[in-house]
Amino acid sequence: MIKKEDILNATNGGLDILQHLLPNLPPIKDGAKITKHFIVPWRDEKHSSTHLFRGDDNVWIFKDFGDGASGNVIDFIMRFKRIGFADAVKLCAEYANIPVPETKKEKELQEKVLTPDQTMVDLVKAQTQTAFHIFFRGLGITDEHLTKWGVGGSERGETAFVYIKEDQSAINIKYITYGLDGKRKKEVKPRSLTSTVKGEVYKLCLFGEHLLESGKTVCIVESEKTAVIASFFYPQYCWLATGGVFGAKKLDYARNGLADGRLNLVLLDADPIRKTPKAMEILLSLGATAETADIFPDRTDSTDIADYIIEGLRPEIVKDKTKVFWKKNNKDQIEIMPVRFARFLMENDFAKYYPEGARKSEFCKIEGKLVDTIISERIKDFVRTHVENYPEEIQDYFFKTTGLYEDKFLNGIGVKTFDIQRDTKDEAFIYYRNCVVKVTKDKIESIPYSKIGGYVWKKYVNDRDFTQKDDKISEYEQFITLASGNDIKKDAFKSAIGYMLHEYKDPSKAKCVILNDENVDGETKGGAGKGVFCKALSHIRRAVQISGKKFDPTNPFAYQRVSETTQIVEIADADKKMNFDALFNVVTDGFQVERKNKDEINIPPERSPKFIISTNHTIKGVGDAYARRRYDLEFTGYFHKGFTIADHFKHNLFSDWDEKEWGRFHNFMVECLQFFLKHGLVQDVYKTLKRRNFVGNAGLAFVEWCEMEGGPVSMVGTRFPRAELLASFLAINPDEKWMKWNSMGPRLIQYAEYADLKFIDGNTGGRWWEFHYKTNVKAESKTESSVKGIDYSEPPF
Repeated sequence: MIKKEDILNATNGGLDILQHLLPNLPPIKDGAKITKHFIVPWRDEKHSSTHLFRGDDNVWIFKDFGDGASGNVIDFIMRFKRIGFADAVKLCAEYANIPVPETKKEKELQEKVLTPDQTMVDLVKAQTQTAFHIFFRGLGITDEHLTKWGVGGSERGETAFVYIKEDQSAINIKYITYGLDGKRKKEVKPRSLTSTVKGEVYKLCLFGEHLLESGKTVCIVESEKTAVIASFFYPQYCWLATGGVFGAKKLDYARNGLADGRLNLVLLDADPIRKTPKAMEILLSLGATAETADIFPDRTDSTDIADYIIEGLRPEIVKDKTKVFWKKNNKDQIEIMPVRFARFLMENDFAKYYPEGARKSEFCKIEGKLVDTIISERIKDFVRTHVENYPEEIQDYFFKTTGLYEDKFLNGIGVKTFDIQRDTKDEAFIYYRNCVVKVTKDKIESIPYSKIGGYVWKKYVNDRDFTQKDDKISEYEQFITLASGNDIKKDAFKSAIGYMLHEYKDPSKAKCVILNDENVDGETKGGAGKGVFCKALSHIRRAVQISGKKFDPTNPFAYQRVSETTQIVEIADADKKMNFDALFNVVTDGFQVERKNKDEINIPPERSPKFIISTNHTIKGVGDAYARRRYDLEFTGYFHKGFTIADHFKHNLFSDWDEKEWGRFHNFMVECLQFFLKHGLVQDVYKTLKRRNFVGNAGLAFVEWCEMEGGPVSMVGTRFPRAELLASFLAINPDEKWMKWNSMGPRLIQYAEYADLKFIDGNTGGRWWEFHYKTNVKAESKTESSVKGIDYSEPPF
């Protein structure tokens, strides 16, 4: 049973049929409720009395103001052909190429197919002085070519196109009126041979099928004129015309062997909306190799290749990207074509890739030089957007069939490997919408993306344009000046910013930047600007923030938010229990990232992210292993909870900036990157850092005992028996009963390093120690090795 909805869905709400029946209807552009005026064909009138508009349900409605009649395309056919509803539905179905089930009565009625007699055909072919012939001779098209295609004329001055089947027999003649400019006169309705006797019909075929050559690529167009003209200028192809939207039928395509493996190119007209022609749908349903060819995709003037040829253009005919990846089966049901679906996605730059070390692939989207990691939901959205201009039944299919976005269909997408552009030892790159900023120690330059060698993760691109700086100092640089305290420390801050922004990583020299307040005895303050410092980095590079209060480096999923595109890992607000040595490997080496419900990935050392820690406490650790892996920045007390950064600037940084201030910020950050490339990390500029670290590791009670009147430091050069030193400490600190010499000795060595002293120890009538100034005594070499390997697990660590 034929459904009205199927007809309307297959014909753009009935518009395709109306345009076929009303050749004088002006072109209709896309838009809501567009109204057009036209003259109805069922009465003689000089002025248009009927409007055509699109309803909210996408069904086109006519309104005849002459007699008040209105309705959809089926109602229009009933009035135009003077037939009942059932016959109008069947006729519309035939126009739409929807199979019409035969009734028993219809089977009994034998259809008689008429053909023009040879005398009529010869008479038509003899007419060679039509406006069509005259105009196209002027383009160089020969009479021999026109005759081969069956182009003739009528006594009325029309151009006649003889439809000839593959067996060289003529089956119909179509008459169309052209002017001397080669354009069709739309006010004159085209006609073809018809019969008034019931059961007798003239049929059409594919115009040009009598000229088909085996093996050649076939180009398919709608109009007879286009096939005739294009075939003269593009003889390397076979050309066919469908005779309009409702011309040739599915059997005509099948009869001519178009599914024999050859390539069929269906050419699109330059309509505002590029709808897939019916020919494409029929070819795919037959299993033919078919693609569309949109010669001028930027034009929307409803022209075709014949118009381009008349204009003097000779465009190359190249197949488009795959647009249709579904077909209708024998039951008139939509089916996905997996190979074409995968090709469609790949031609639109979707790909699969394998993160380093992963066993399962992930999806990505390539846009020029940019690569974006995506989830299958993005593919679903892309497909749904693609089919928005197709009939609703197609849209419904892709809306409801969610299984299309599972592995069994998406596995056909090809795997791609990417040469990702990375910083080198001497060059760094920062990515913006309008350019790439290339930084070396001697030069800062803006270059186009085309001048970089590899691909760029889209997540690395700042959503701003890079502009040249003005004469004003950025607010962020002012903040750095105040937070650092002086010019030397400001250089240290700038070098740390540059180090964190430089993506290049030498595993043997990698450090973790540690941000702390400038306080001596471990008093926690906060509000100095450490968070703002880290936020600035995240506006340039891709950063992942991990809460330091909840951070457990031994948890297998501690870094699950880290990916191959992560450039900075920030551990925010680390507490005093932070175990820095648990970070040794991830700071300097590559590491394995375990992710919940995903494959684990391996990030090699040279591509692993850099680490930064903000804290209000001392990150404990002494010795070469700790020193090699950390770079400390001290923030002054200029900003604090009682006087915030917003109080100073009278607004918030970042969120309250205009484009000019953002431009100053980006220029300053680029300058910091160049500063680092020139100078490296600025060293040893802090007055309180050594003391804070020593207090954090040895304990405040031990430091105060060392420095008290009568303590070991106040008596430099005095020899102390070890037992006496231990007894002195315990006498002052009776609650520290856990202290033994094997704990005190390493702490005294730490203190000597901190206070820039030398010591010697010996065994003359018992073990003893002496502190000396470096200029007087050279410490024994054995003490250096004794510092290493100290067990700091004892209290108060």
